[in-house]
Formats: sequence, C-alpha cells, structure tokens
Amino acid sequence: MVRLRSSGQTQSESAISTILYCALIGGAGIALFAIQTASLNQFLSVLGVGLLIAGACLLSGGLLGFLFGIPRTLQNDSGEGTPASELDKDHPAGGRASYQANTNLEQISDWLTKILVGVGLTQLTNLPAALQNYAAFVAVGLGGTPASETVAVAILVFYVVCGFLISYLWTRLYLAGALRQADLAAVGEKIAQVENKLSEVERQAALDAKALSVVQAQLNPGGGAAAAPQEEVNAAIIPASKGVKAQIYYLANDIRSRNWRDRETKPLMERTIPIFRALVASDTDDVYHLNHGQLGFALKDQRTPDWAEAEKELTKAIQLRGPWVENGWVLYEYNRALCRINLDQGFANGRPTEPDVASQILADLKTAAMATDVDEIISNEPTIQGWLTLNKVKWPTK
Repeated sequence: MVRLRSSGQTQSESAISTILYCALIGGAGIALFAIQTASLNQFLSVLGVGLLIAGACLLSGGLLGFLFGIPRTLQNDSGEGTPASELDKDHPAGGRASYQANTNLEQISDWLTKILVGVGLTQLTNLPAALQNYAAFVAVGLGGTPASETVAVAILVFYVVCGFLISYLWTRLYLAGALRQADLAAVGEKIAQVENKLSEVERQAALDAKALSVVQAQLNPGGGAAAAPQEEVNAAIIPASKGVKAQIYYLANDIRSRNWRDRETKPLMERTIPIFRALVASDTDDVYHLNHGQLGFALKDQRTPDWAEAEKELTKAIQLRGPWVENGWVLYEYNRALCRINLDQGFANGRPTEPDVASQILADLKTAAMATDVDEIISNEPTIQGWLTLNKVKWPTK
C-alpha cells in the first residue's frame, strides 16, 4: 500500500480518519440545529434524539459495510473455497490461510444493474414516499419545525454512508490480517501439542517451521500487527537449526538493507532488531560477526538511534570478524566511528574531542577509508566532515 507523508498512514487509513472527522462534523451540525429551540430542555431533547438517530444510522451502515467487506478464502482450481483453517502448503511457516478481497459489493452492483434494466425505473417511485414517511415520523423528535424533516433525511443518508464506508474500509484493511494471524497462532499451538510425539528429526522440523512462522509474522505484519515480544522471538529462533537460522538472517538482512534509508519505512526496518537480537543470543560460541554487525546497523539507523548499544555491537562484530585485511567488512569501523562521534559530548557542544577518543575515531575512519566506496561515503557524510573540521583533521589522511 502506498504510504502518505511521515505519519505512517496508508491512503485507506487516512480515508477512514477523514470519514470519522466528517461524522464528528455531522454531530456538530446536529448540535447547531438543536440550538434553534426555545429552551434548554428542548435543546437537550432535540440534540439527544438527533445523536441517537445518527448513531443508529451509523451502526446500520456499519453492519452493511462489514457484510460487504468480510474477506473470503481464495478459490482453488476446482472453484471451491479454501476453508480458513486449511493450511497453505507452500507457506514457509508450515501453514497459513490465504484470503482475497470480498467482491460482494461488485456482485450486488451488477445485480442491481440487471434489475434496473429488466424491471425498469418504476420501482424507484416508492423511495420518495418511504423517505417522506420516515422524515415525518422522525421530525417530531427533532422539534417538529419545518426544517426537521429535511434534517431527518440528511442524518439518515449522511450517517448510513459514513458507517458503511468506515466499516467496509476497516474490514478490508484489518480483518483479513487478523484472521491470518489467528491461523498462524493456531498452527503454532498445534505444533506445540504434537511435539512430544514426533521423532527428533520431525521435532526439529516443527521447531524450524515455528521459527519461520514467527519471523514471517514479524517481518510481514498483517493489518499493522504489533511486533512480537523479544522473549517470544528468542524462544522461536534459538532452538532452530543452523540452516534455518541462516535463512532467517538473510530474510532480516534483506528487510533491513532495503528499508533503513527512508524514514517512512524505518518502522519495518526496526522490526528486524528483535530478530538480530535473537540470532545473537543463539550464537553462544560467538562465531558469527554478521549478527552483531547487522544489529549494530539497525540500532544506529532506527528512528531514535541507540548510539551506545550500536557502538557496543559493532565493537563485538569487529572482534569476531578478525583482521579486516583478511575478512573485509570495514563498514563496521565506519559506523562505529559515526556512533562514537555522536556519543562525544565535546562534539555535541562544539568543542574538540578528547585526544584518546579522537584517536579511536580517526583510527576507525582510516581503516574504513581503505575501501574506495567507503572513502567516498566518508567524504560526503556531514557529521564526519563536521567532526574532522572541528578537530582540525585534514582529510584524506592517507
């Protein structure tokens, strides 16, 4: 879905908000109409009746919108619907129900068109009479003034349409994702129930499926689903096999590397942080420097950078990597230098950095500059160039 502005709202979510604002404006209109009454009691009576009618119309329209927007399962090759509980065998998590948008609204539109062509427009003559009867009935509660019938019809049309649109958009946006998440949870519970009866190989396969299921839900949230707690992510990833952990790493790395630059997509990038933390926790022998490095990158690039924790993870990654001449990855030094500059209180206050810290930063920058592409990045990074100028360091130094 297309994102709007920096608010993180999709176009559909923005539409729901707009309709809600319109509904509130309609309530203000009812209050303004009630002001014309002669006494406070009449004002409260007309206002109360108007708001109750508006609420009833809103709920009625909402019910219609909900029925029209309920998702249905994808059709299989035979044309039969796939039950919501049936598993998608191709899904890497081991099972997931698939949904498509409900098309009842289009079908009903088609039916109405055929009815209008076949029967003719004569049946529409009953609609004005029905509206007049409704308006005459409701107008008494709205004060019985000449304008009451008009206001009654306006409330009916306005709030039925608002309720329909709000409910329809909400159902289309969130219900399918909620059903999918429920199915994923059901799959996880089923796996937990049968684990004791499985062989060791089957048990590991179940653990791997569970880990992938949690990771997929974390990296591909349906309907704005909240991120899983760190404990849940750890419990799923730590028991997984090495091959699946490698697959999880590449999935998370792909999401991080594609979404760290744009602030609008940073929330998706930040969902990789619990995954990298879990991968770090699972590496009890301190073998893989990439887990620490990617975690350091993500912590540095999140909307509210954690410079201290990022510097710590990057330092650990450098220790595990070994000599850069043999193993590369000088981006670790570049990003650690950036973290240390941002952590330096002297630089923040416009003062030169203490000599020992300055030497550490400069050593990292010199190492990072050994790679031509990184040297170009250093030359174009305002923070680093500002630090070099403040500390009167001539660049390049090599």
